[in-house]
Order: sequence, then C-alpha cells, then structure tokens
Amino acid sequence: MKKKRLLSMILAVALLLSGSISGFATDTDTLTEPNTVQDRLEQERSYFSGGQSLNGVVIDSIGTCSYPQSSETGYWQLRPEAEEMVALASSIGMDTIFYPVNPQMGSMYHSSYLKQNPALSKDGGFSLKDPLKSLIKESESSGLSLCAVISPFDLGNVSYNEEYNTRASDYPQLVKQNGNSLFLDPSQEEVWKLIGNLSLELVSNYKINGVVIDFNDCFTKYGASLPALKNIMLSVRDNVRRRSSVVKIGVIFPKEMMELFSQQEILSFLKELAAEECVDFIMPQIVGSVSGENAYEQELLVWKNMLQTLPQLALFPYQDASMVLAPRTEQTFYSDPQETLFRQFSTQTNSVYGCVINSMRNILLLPSLYSDMSTPQNSSLWYEDSFLKKTSGLTVGSPADTVTTSQSSYPITGSCDPNQPLYLNGQEYQGAYGEILPSGYFSFSVPLSVGINSFSLEQNGKKRTVTITRTDDASQETTPINCIQPESTYPVNDEIVSSTTPSFLSCVAPSGAQVTARIGTEVYPLTQVNPSIPQGEPAKYTAPLYLEEDHEAEVRILGQVSYSMTYGGKISQQVSDGKLILLGSQQTAAVQLTAPVTPVFKDSSES
Repeated sequence: MKKKRLLSMILAVALLLSGSISGFATDTDTLTEPNTVQDRLEQERSYFSGGQSLNGVVIDSIGTCSYPQSSETGYWQLRPEAEEMVALASSIGMDTIFYPVNPQMGSMYHSSYLKQNPALSKDGGFSLKDPLKSLIKESESSGLSLCAVISPFDLGNVSYNEEYNTRASDYPQLVKQNGNSLFLDPSQEEVWKLIGNLSLELVSNYKINGVVIDFNDCFTKYGASLPALKNIMLSVRDNVRRRSSVVKIGVIFPKEMMELFSQQEILSFLKELAAEECVDFIMPQIVGSVSGENAYEQELLVWKNMLQTLPQLALFPYQDASMVLAPRTEQTFYSDPQETLFRQFSTQTNSVYGCVINSMRNILLLPSLYSDMSTPQNSSLWYEDSFLKKTSGLTVGSPADTVTTSQSSYPITGSCDPNQPLYLNGQEYQGAYGEILPSGYFSFSVPLSVGINSFSLEQNGKKRTVTITRTDDASQETTPINCIQPESTYPVNDEIVSSTTPSFLSCVAPSGAQVTARIGTEVYPLTQVNPSIPQGEPAKYTAPLYLEEDHEAEVRILGQVSYSMTYGGKISQQVSDGKLILLGSQQTAAVQLTAPVTPVFKDSSES
C-alpha cells in the first residue's frame, strides 16, 4: 500500500507540474466534476444506454483460457461459467463485455459461415454448446452490455489448420501465408463479404449491443491497406443495418497505426468512415506508459484532437493489461499492475470517458490489479485513487504515527493548502527542510537527534504530530564473526533477475576477508562495502551481477549462489537458500499459490 501511495503521489506531482490536469474543481475535492447534475448522469450511463462513458473488458475465448474454461466444458456447464465471468466483470466496475466470437476463424457460436472452434467441437461436428448465447443471457440479466468482436483475418498456424480441418481448406483462393501463420487476404472482395455476413448473422440471431472489428496486426502481419479496411467496414455496415438501426459498430485499431501513417492520413480515413456512417466508435490500442514523459497521454490526446471535428465518433482507448514494458533504451523491463490504473486516471483527466481493457484473464493474473479495481470507488465512472485528488487541508502521509530509525534524518511527506501558512512545532515553516509544491504536496527531510523526536504540523486549526525515535547504533557492541552469515546470502528466496539491469550478489562476512561467489562456472569477486569496519566484525560484501539473455529470451533457472570465504588462513563456504531465475525481457512471470502464505480475513477491519 505504501508503494501504491508513493507511486500515486509521484504521478500526481508529475501531472500537476506538467499542467496536464485541467479538470480540478475550485471548491471541491473531486476531479473533472461535471458542470451540472444532468452532465453527471449523462456520464454515468454507459455508452450503450445513452451515456458518454464505457468501462469495458475482454472475456478471452481463444485457447479456452477464460470462457469456456475447458474444451471439455459441456452444455449445462456454460451458464455457470458465463455467470462467473459476468460477476468478475461487474466486480471491477465494468459495464460492457467484449467477446471474440471467431478466434482463428472458428466460431464460438452457431455460425452458417464458419466451422465451430475446437473448444466446442474438436472433431468438426456440431455441438449444442453456444458460449455467446449463454454469455449474452447472463450479461443481460446483470445489466451489462455485450459486443461481439470479429477477428477478420487470423487463421492460426499451419499445423492447427491441418489438425482441425478449418475453413482454410474451403477458401484456398483467399488464404495467404506469413511464416507459419495462415490468414485471409485483406485485399479480396470475398473476404469483405464474409466479414459482412458474419456481422449479419450475429445481429440477426443474437441480442448484442455492438459489433466490433478487431484490426490488430492487420498492417504488419496481414498486409492490409486503409482502402481494404474501409471496404470491410462498408460491408459490415450494410449487413448490420439490414437488421438493426441501434446496434453500434466499432473498430479496434492496432498500436502501430500512428507509426505507419501520418495524422493527416488517419484523419482523412476517419472522416471517410464517419461520412459513410460505417463506424460509431473507435478503440485505438495505446501501449505507451504514463511514467516518464507520459507517452500514453500524448498519443491519447492525438486521437482526441483528431476526433474534435468528428463528434459522431466516440473514443475508447484499448489497453493491454498483460505487461507494461519500458523501452529497450531504458534500464529495466517491468510488469506494473499500477500502470493500468494510472492509464485510467490519465484517460479521465483528459475528458475521455472510457476505455476497454484486454483482458479479464490478464487482470486476474495480477492479483494486486484485480484487488485495486474491485475496491469500491467514489465514482461509478472510473478508478479514482484518493491520493491523486486535490487536497483541501493538512494531511500527513508518512510516517503514519511513530517510527524508529538509526538514520540522522527522516522524510515527512504529506500535503497542505499551499495558499495558507503551515506551522512546524509552533513556528511558521520557511522551507528549511524542503519546499511545498504549488500543488500543496511536500516532503520534509527533518534532522534527528538520538532519542525521541516529535514534530507537530498545524494549519487552519488542523494539527498532526509524528514521533520519530532515533537509535544510537554506535553505542551497541558488535560481536566478531568468523564465517559467512547464512541468512545474509543473496538470494534468501527464489529471485527473478533480468539481463537488462544488474542484480547485486551480497553476503555478510568478517571484515578483512576475501569473498567470492559462484553461479555455475562463473566466479564473481565481492568487495567489502565499508573497509573501515574493524577486523573480524560483520561487514557487507557485494558484487554486481551482469547476465546475458538467451537468444530465445526464455526463462532459465540459474540455481543457488555458492559463496566462498578465505579468512584467518581457513576457507569456508555457504550456499544461498534461494535460487536465481533469469527471466527473458519478453517473458511474464506468474506464480501459483497452492497454500495460504498469510492469514486472510473477509473483513478488512480484522487483524
């Protein structure tokens, strides 16, 4: 929680300093407050019920990784599984479900144009199972909207098509190959007609709220052109409007669209789609991070500005929750569950009223993300972090009450009204320990004397006191040692390391010893951090660990670290309790818990 609050404060300060938050109210604590009650109600209704906002999540269908949960799922099991998926979506505040209905051109419903997906019928025969029908029924009963997502090109790899005798063999004149992947040729008129026919049967046979065409990878992998995409959308429009005037039509644009085309080309394309009334809302995939220069916000604003002249097109960013990777030019690769929340916050502060997260499975793979998203918020529209709100009075975030440290100084962080004087221990604060930002946030590095230190902050009658006790480590006697301390050897537990940033081997051994570490056949000499420590007393030894990534970027177990020490004419060894695991830069780590690691209580007020 402390990390989350710190990240929140850092983001808030960064946004405030850059002037990117434009919706602060002057007399309340909420963000982007609508001008009238009617505006608020208009935002709170979801897009498909007449409002501006849309909170959507993709329920995965490909590979039976979410729904249906197994290829062995029977007809009578579908409804409970659909109920579970809808309940999960509702628990994180979603109002719309997006369901891919034809992964690798195998239908997840009863189609007249496609064979059923192997998840429904491995032998290619007819199955009574209809995941789409069950999901629609459960969504409707729970008040959620549902959009059917059509993937227009992907046929899967060659072996998949041979094993399951897919439609690829029925359309040889339409199929092209890229490496080991097969796909339908986007330039073929028959492909445009097929996608239109799929739209028609979905609108005719199912009570859906929208049809979405997923153009991910269409340019780089399938060689599509903008005119081809327009022809597909025209075919979809003609077929959808034959049956319904209210079903909305959406499109997912790939992340590389901004790289392949100029803004003028994209705007002209959007104007053509809008003029032909073949698209109601667009979902551009934006993969930039909110950290650093906030590349996410920059691209979001480009899309928003382009649509200013096209008010008939709604904008809902399409987010990938699986992993957020720092660019290769940076030092680290990281999986950051907070990134998705910060993107939602950045989306809101820029008055874009919705986004779609791909996917529910990825959210569930990040327990902290699911926990944060399922926490009741102050607004039904978006995730709102209370620590990102504009403060109206004195608040001390850290330390909470009392803390003990051996350091000579300690940070006190919090926020206050920057337009009113702040008093520290009865005296008006003049900036001796750090400045108060224009936003009101502060971090004071206060000096400490040995013993109890009390700091009282006061503003406008509100008072907060924190107590910091400094211990005198110099007065404590240190017992000499003659071996490597077993509990000090890195890693204590199994540790994931990366080739893109160095880790540090370390242990505690007698001062004046010679210490080395061995991983496999590689030997690393360790250096004593503080050479001034008297001979024989505990001292920390470290060495940077630089690793080379395998060409395949796989996960590789390096094993335990063996430490060796020469001291007093004797040689001794100690092996770390934990193992090192090298994680490729393109891999994601996941852990499955088979037993509780800490007591868990249903009521958060319990211990």
